[in-house]
Amino acid sequence: LSTTIAVELSDIFINAFSMLFGELVPKNMALADPFHSASLVTPVQAAFTKLLHPLIKVLNDTANGVLHAMGITPMEEISSARSASELAALVRHSAQEGTLDTSTATLLTKSIGIGELTAIDVMTDRGRMVYLGESASAADVVELARTTGHSRFPIVGDDSDDIVAFVSLRRAIAVPWDKRSEVSVLSSSLTSEVLRVPETLALAPLLLMLRAEGLQIAVVVDEYGGTSGIVTLEDVVEEIVGEVADEHDRRRHGIRRQNDGSWKVPGTLRPDELLERTGIFVPEDGPYETLGGFMMLKLGRIGEPHDKVQVENTTLEILRMDGRRIDQILVRAAEPEPTDEGREATK
Repeated sequence: LSTTIAVELSDIFINAFSMLFGELVPKNMALADPFHSASLVTPVQAAFTKLLHPLIKVLNDTANGVLHAMGITPMEEISSARSASELAALVRHSAQEGTLDTSTATLLTKSIGIGELTAIDVMTDRGRMVYLGESASAADVVELARTTGHSRFPIVGDDSDDIVAFVSLRRAIAVPWDKRSEVSVLSSSLTSEVLRVPETLALAPLLLMLRAEGLQIAVVVDEYGGTSGIVTLEDVVEEIVGEVADEHDRRRHGIRRQNDGSWKVPGTLRPDELLERTGIFVPEDGPYETLGGFMMLKLGRIGEPHDKVQVENTTLEILRMDGRRIDQILVRAAEPEPTDEGREATK
């Protein structure tokens, strides 16, 4: 009996010792000082791997053969890379644990997610472009900038599909005041070249392309070569760092919360932007880019003021039209029904 007890106590002691010094202490040490721990372990691990490589290869090949027989494609854990969503999840987890501050985590998450966005996601569509004709002058540029708050404008030929150049307010102001009405917007001193990019171009290469060309704006073209809209360097940067205002920007009041808890938003707002700014969800997996497009899809026709669309517990109502385009929408999320426990608590 004493021998049996001694064996059991020995097993308990050995397992506890192995668990403590073989796993918990090394793991916690590595978590506390990962770089120093890695520098100590790496040479030993590399030598061990090299020494036992033949045996490791035999075992791995055998395991992979079993997986192939089961119709499963094996994947090496070391060689597999993290996806963008996995990296974003790691960043969010680090923020929740306090390793990263919230602003840094948000910046990293948006930087990772930029690879999933394309030029069409951030562009100003052709219907909302503010442009000048070929007959305009430098004075017209200054006046249009004063009324719109924009600092760069496309110059179009026969119609808005034919963008021939871009003109900037900075160059127009450099023209002497008494000569502005005489200087054409097509003057080489006012215009910049036109960079055309496809709708499907990802934002990361678009950002690099604009920087390499020294440009602030580009034309987005569709698969048929027609103009879809324009995209600026500011549009791309704002997807990473949020709203950026320069000295020419006017304060934007596009999204306003009402006293009753509803929201007035522009029809050109994207569903993901609505979710980010208000916490209200509208499906974005459809043949549309904006809330206005979503409403027209649900209505099945051109919208009219006071038209309403219901999606789950949210009501979208058209407040104002701009021609055939939905200009402003009232978004109202219904209050959740109180539970039985909540009703009892209020009694």
